[in-house]
Amino acid sequence: MAQYNTTEVPPSSGDSLLRGKACISCRRRKLRCNGARPTCDQCLRRASPQDCEYTDKQGRTYMEVLEERIKRLQTRIHDLENPSTVAPPVRLQIPQAGTSRTRAQIINLDSDEGGTNNNDSNTESAAVTPPDTPSSPLNSMDMSYSATFWQLESPPRRQFLLAQFLKSANQLGFALKIDRFLDTITSPTLESSKARAAMLNAIYVWSLRLSGHESLLRREQAYLNGVLCPLASALDSSVPEDFVCAMQAESLLAIYFFCVGRFLEGRHHGSAAMSIAVSCRLHKIGSSRQNVIQNAGVVSVCDSYAESVIHEPVKAGEVIRAFWTVFNLNRCWSVALGSVAEFSDDWLTTTEIDTPWPLEFEDYDKEDAVIETGMQTVLKFIINQGRSVEGDRGNSFSAMRVKASALFERATRLSGKHKPDTPRSDNFLSEHKSLEATISNFTSSLPAVNSFAYMTAEKRQYSFVTHCLGHVSMIQLHNVFADSDERSYRLCLDAARSSMQAIEHLLMEDFEYLEPVVAVTWLAVSRVLMREATHMLLSPDISVMADAVGVLSEVNTTIALLEEMGWKFPLLAYHAATMKDLRDSLFTPMLPLEAPNP
Repeated sequence: MAQYNTTEVPPSSGDSLLRGKACISCRRRKLRCNGARPTCDQCLRRASPQDCEYTDKQGRTYMEVLEERIKRLQTRIHDLENPSTVAPPVRLQIPQAGTSRTRAQIINLDSDEGGTNNNDSNTESAAVTPPDTPSSPLNSMDMSYSATFWQLESPPRRQFLLAQFLKSANQLGFALKIDRFLDTITSPTLESSKARAAMLNAIYVWSLRLSGHESLLRREQAYLNGVLCPLASALDSSVPEDFVCAMQAESLLAIYFFCVGRFLEGRHHGSAAMSIAVSCRLHKIGSSRQNVIQNAGVVSVCDSYAESVIHEPVKAGEVIRAFWTVFNLNRCWSVALGSVAEFSDDWLTTTEIDTPWPLEFEDYDKEDAVIETGMQTVLKFIINQGRSVEGDRGNSFSAMRVKASALFERATRLSGKHKPDTPRSDNFLSEHKSLEATISNFTSSLPAVNSFAYMTAEKRQYSFVTHCLGHVSMIQLHNVFADSDERSYRLCLDAARSSMQAIEHLLMEDFEYLEPVVAVTWLAVSRVLMREATHMLLSPDISVMADAVGVLSEVNTTIALLEEMGWKFPLLAYHAATMKDLRDSLFTPMLPLEAPNP
C-alpha cells in the first residue's frame, strides 16, 4: 500500500495546483503533482531517495545550476570545434616591440639583478606584476600568437629573467652562440618566426624556474602556453634556421618536464627534438657519404642548409652543437627513465652518426676554422676503445661530454642484456670486455679533478658532469655482477669513489647550475657506497666498522646536495628522498645518521 507524506496535506482532488508549483521531477516526467512537501505523492510512489525540488522561493535549484554549466560547456565545445565562427581575440599592440636595442642594453650580467638599477632596490619588485592583476599582459594575450614575452614584459624583468637562464645555459643544453642569440632577440624576423618565439619562451620558462621568485613561478603555466602554442606549428616554415630553433625549444622543454617530474611530457618533447634532428639529417653534417645517400633518393628539405653551413664555421658550430645536445638528452634520459634510446646510431637504419664532434665556440671563431668531414663518429670512438687517433678533434669539453653520454647509455644497454640465470655468451663477454677498456681509457684521459679550480665555471661544470657519467658508466657495466664477482665489485667501488672525489673538488657555487641528470649518477654512486658500508658494518674487525662511518658520510653528502638543489627541481628532491629512505632502511638500526649541510 502506498505511503503518503503527512508533513503538508496535499490539496483535494478538486483543487488544481497552480502552474509552476509542481516539483522538478514531476514536471520533467509530465506527471500530475500534488505539491506535497518535502516529497510529493508521485515521488513517494517511485521511492525517490531525495526530497522534491521546487523552484518557488528557492532561487536556482541544484539541477538548474548543473544545466547552466552544461550549456556553457556545450557552447565552449562548439566554439573550439568551429573557430571560424568565433570573433577573433583582441591583441595587444606593444609600442616598444619594433625598437632595436643593443646587446649591452638587453642584458648586463655584471649587475646584481641582471640589468636592473642597483640604486633602486624596489626596481625588480615593481617590475614583477602578479598574473592575476589587470595590468598583467598575460591575461589578455592570445597564446596562439607567435609573440614572445620579450615583447610583453618590462625591460628590468626581461633582463633579470634572461640573466637567470644564461648562468645555466650550457648545463641545460643551450647550443646557440650567446652573442648571436642576443642579436636575434631584436631581429625583425623574430615576430614572424613561431619557432624562434617558442625557443625564447622556453628560455623564459627555465628562467622562472631558476629565479626561485614565488611571484614569477606563478606565471610558469602562462609561459608554457607561450611555448606550446607556437611550437605546434613551428615546423610549417621554409626557413631552415627555424628547424634548429624548434629543436632547441623541444630539448629545453624536455629537460624542464623531466626535472619537474612530468616524465611523459618530457619524453614526448625529447622524441620531437630527436625527430627534427634526424629528419633534417643533422646527424650527417659533413658526412663523406652524403652524396651516396642523396643519390639513393633520401633527400631532406634541409640538406642544402646542412651543406651550406659547412662553409660558415660559426653557424655550422651551432647546428653541430644543437644536434649533440639532443644526442646527450636522448642517451642520458633514456637511462634515467629506464627506456630504450630512440636513436639507434645504426647503419642498417641509415641513422649512423657522421657529424663531427662538437668544439667550443672559440674554435669555430678562428680564422682557419674548418668543419671536418668523416663518418661513423661514435662507432669509431667505441671501436678504437676510447683511444685518440691522428686527426681526432674530439677532445673538447663538449665532445668529452658527448662521449660520456654515449658510454653511459651503451654500458646500461649492454648490462641489461644479461640474465642472472643464463651463462654469459662469448659474444657478450667480448663486447663487455671491449666496452670496459673503452670506459677505462676514457676516464683516464679526463682532466684531473684537482684542476677544476683553475677552469672557468662553464668548463668546470662540463668536466664535472663528464667525470660523473664516465665513472658511473663503469658502475652500470659491472653492477649486475658485483654481488657474485669480486673484480666487478671492486671496479664499481673504485668508480664510486672517483665520482665522490670529483664532488669534493667542485666549488659550492657550481652546484646551483649543474645539469640535472647528475642526480641519476649520484643515486648509482650512493647505492654502491651503501653496499660497501653494509659489508663494513658486518665485519668483525672494529677498525673496518669505523671506516663505514666515513663511507656513510659520503652518502649523506650526496643526499644533502640533492636536497639543496631539490627546491628548484622536484626530480632531484625525489632522488634525495629515495636515497634517504634506502639509507635509513639499511642503517638506522645501526647508526644515527644526520645529513650534513653542503
